[in-house]
Amino acid sequence: MKRLLLILVSATLAALTLSAQGRYQITWERVCMDGSRTGCSIPGTDNIKESIGSVEGNTYHAPNGKDYKGGSIVKIASRVIDAQSEMTPVKRYIGESPRVLRAHKPESELSDMMTDRMLITARRIFSDKQIDVAFGNFGGIRTIIPKGRVIADDIISMFPFKNHLAYVKIKGTRLREIFDQLVTTGIQPFSGATLVVRDGNIESLLVGGKPIDDDAEYGITTLDFLLDGGDNLFLRKDAVEFIQSDVILLDLVMEYVDSLSAAKAPITYHTDGRVRIINSSEKEGK
Repeated sequence: MKRLLLILVSATLAALTLSAQGRYQITWERVCMDGSRTGCSIPGTDNIKESIGSVEGNTYHAPNGKDYKGGSIVKIASRVIDAQSEMTPVKRYIGESPRVLRAHKPESELSDMMTDRMLITARRIFSDKQIDVAFGNFGGIRTIIPKGRVIADDIISMFPFKNHLAYVKIKGTRLREIFDQLVTTGIQPFSGATLVVRDGNIESLLVGGKPIDDDAEYGITTLDFLLDGGDNLFLRKDAVEFIQSDVILLDLVMEYVDSLSAAKAPITYHTDGRVRIINSSEKEGK
């Protein structure tokens, strides 16, 4: 692939690439900024000068004491420093995380947190509907929650797309098909169900603690990106009922993280074993 553009915002690196098939795709990666030349570090809202220095006249004073006179360094430093006041909302301190939280298949803290919040929020905003399962996608989780200090930009960078929450009512047969596809093509995040896969086949599938009733109707909540082909999922297919909301995934996750901050609780999450992949050639506990 050809790398066309690199953007460094805070500590998140975004790359726009062009594949051999002529398709563009965006990938995100959190990178470490060591400030080896200037002593710069990621600024908050109250330590701009200490973190990225200052510009006086035609001189840039770096945090490590070095001075740079004239040229592009001074111009770039001046623009970065001037932009900090506009970045105050994304630099907002949220709280502390005791460890790094990452998204990974088949189950992770971040994917469980995302779909659990989707399910809880959907049950609130679609209060007259039965919501049984929430489906998300690993591709929608773009970076990590770092260990230590967490700011709003960490959550914004994690969910940079404006994916809206939706409600879909489907038959039990269709819900079973969705899980069959996930097992075949790759597990995606979900909440409200437990799944055991042995040697590539579904051994156990429970929704709300019970086996799926093929003749019953189930309510699912998902993101509009996954309704009609995103990540090869068509969760609106054969829908009995459909409702689109104006609630954005980023907002509902931020609401949860802010609630932890208000309670002075650590920003963390735990998996609950909703997905188990068992290979007969390996020990079951692995």
